[in-house]
Amino acid sequence: QVARTPKGQWVRVVGGWSAEQFAERRLPTPAELNAAAPDTPVFVLHLYQSAILNRAALKAVGYTRDTPDPRGGQLVRDRNGDPNGMLLAAPSALILYSTLAKAPLLDSGEQKTSTLHFLRELNRFGLTSAIDAAGGFQNFPDNYSTVTELAREGRLSLRIAYHLFPQTAGQELDDLARWIEMVRPEDVVDAGGTQLAKARISDDAAGFAQLTALLLEHGDRADAAIPVAIETSRGLLVACLRASGRPVYAINPLAVARYRDRHSVARRKSDAVDAAALANILRTDIAAHRPLPADSELVQAIAVLARAQQDAVWDRGQAHNKLRSQLREFYPAILAAFADHKHDLCSREARAILAAAPTPTAAAGLISSRCRGWPSAGRRSVRSQAGEADERAAGALDDRDRVLIAGLCSG
Repeated sequence: QVARTPKGQWVRVVGGWSAEQFAERRLPTPAELNAAAPDTPVFVLHLYQSAILNRAALKAVGYTRDTPDPRGGQLVRDRNGDPNGMLLAAPSALILYSTLAKAPLLDSGEQKTSTLHFLRELNRFGLTSAIDAAGGFQNFPDNYSTVTELAREGRLSLRIAYHLFPQTAGQELDDLARWIEMVRPEDVVDAGGTQLAKARISDDAAGFAQLTALLLEHGDRADAAIPVAIETSRGLLVACLRASGRPVYAINPLAVARYRDRHSVARRKSDAVDAAALANILRTDIAAHRPLPADSELVQAIAVLARAQQDAVWDRGQAHNKLRSQLREFYPAILAAFADHKHDLCSREARAILAAAPTPTAAAGLISSRCRGWPSAGRRSVRSQAGEADERAAGALDDRDRVLIAGLCSG
């Protein structure tokens, strides 16, 4: 590496290795680095605890016997008081990264070439994706421009997920708010799969206007409208898109989850990954999906009522199941009493009886005379507990219900 490093640049080993991988099973010494690179600065970082510099690197950063130890760090010295090349985080790692920051930067072309070499090396080992856990002195987006440009050019051979954290004390919230505006989860892709734009679209008129403007910027025309994929067929945004005559594809979330595996092996759901999956579904498999029909206002009104009725049925079923589960634990007699009833606990008779005797204790407290006369007396109780609807239900009790009540009382 020393032989192919351009004059004026450093050899930098910034983590990613262990002493156990070498035959000597130890760290290199400054003397060994001096012998291997007498004139080229070398910086070797070991975890977050230490760094080893050769003599040329010490000279480049200006560390001498007169250099004081920085706060939280230590310059290890020889018997003469001169730095010997070992830097220790004691306990702060600031000394390590501040020293590395003194190395000369590569120009944009050299950064791109270096990054391509690095990606190719990772691909050689079969790696296709990686997570960058973030680090100090790395500001977004300035220090990420090389990777961004390679992705825009289609030359990024590795999917990279970045963890970002603010670098400047006092403006953390501002940085996070700015990044949210810069990196958004709604994708617009072209026929080749290149991402053209990202934006967060709200489910309202403002979101519709924002999406329309975004699509117009990328070639949307009245005679060739860009189709939109979304995970729901409801909402104001969908209604606006359908009213404008644009093709809208409502993709089932389960189908999106299967497509998501193409872009992320971690199976972690995120807005950004789902947006990319939706965009690519239309790009590659649009023929396998149907757009939402151009319904009339009457048909749309019927659809709203049908969904409301379906939701009500589901809610009723969910409430019924919860009630059965609770009653099975502490009131099994009521379940046995209505086991053969057509509507089970959903019947008006069951609701009327539960209103009069909501617990086993209440049922046991009903004496026989009260049981026989319950339909008339029960109406007064039901009026206070369940309202007029259950009062009518109580009045509808027949002889079979009186037998059920007697059974509950005796039980």
